[in-house]
Amino acid sequence: FTTGRAFAVWTQGVATCLCVWSNQFTLANGWGTPRLIATATAGAAFLPQIAVDGFGNAHAVWTQSDESERSAIWANRFTAGGDWGTAVMIDDNTSGSGPPKIVVDSNANAYAVWEQASPNERGASIRWNRYESGTGWGAPGRIASATDVASGTGGNPAIAVDGDGVAHVVWEHDDGVQVRVRSSRLLPKASEWAAAMDAHNTDSAAEPRVAIDSAGDVTVVWEQIDGTGVAVWSNRFE
Repeated sequence: FTTGRAFAVWTQGVATCLCVWSNQFTLANGWGTPRLIATATAGAAFLPQIAVDGFGNAHAVWTQSDESERSAIWANRFTAGGDWGTAVMIDDNTSGSGPPKIVVDSNANAYAVWEQASPNERGASIRWNRYESGTGWGAPGRIASATDVASGTGGNPAIAVDGDGVAHVVWEHDDGVQVRVRSSRLLPKASEWAAAMDAHNTDSAAEPRVAIDSAGDVTVVWEQIDGTGVAVWSNRFE
């Protein structure tokens, strides 16, 4: 954050609780006192991610399981000049979800993405939710399928937002022959993501990541098997 404040989140086991904690660093005082921001008394909260907007608000997301071991996506928000709020579930809790990624835009909105299995779909799909400044989290939605086959291994989304508030997500998509890198984008205020595009990897790929420069050009990188080993590949959307 531009004022020199930093946030950290992690999973920590205390007694019977595997929960999510946070701490913040300020230039004046250094690291403060750790705060419990997710209490999973019937299950476990893990794999937290955090993003901070230009106004000093922080958004944390994580995967949380219940007593039946079904996992869902939860979130909490730190308000600049205030404190952490109450954790809320941001997916539809219909099946197993996780792990989430989160990003914020210049207008204090936040976008979370994750992979989710569904009993009504073939394999996993990529899901999302948006926090709108002044309104809160909306209804979770679906971006695209992550596989064409029931035993597919697709998923693992990553997300970035450009200076105009356009969100870009990438993920692994299993077409039954190889794992491909696919992407989609969402315009500000829109509720539907664009049709998925292929990043044109030439062999099975994994771990895609996305970044956007000041001109709005999108770069995607991923791991790919090249016949002799694993190499890092990239492509650019201008």
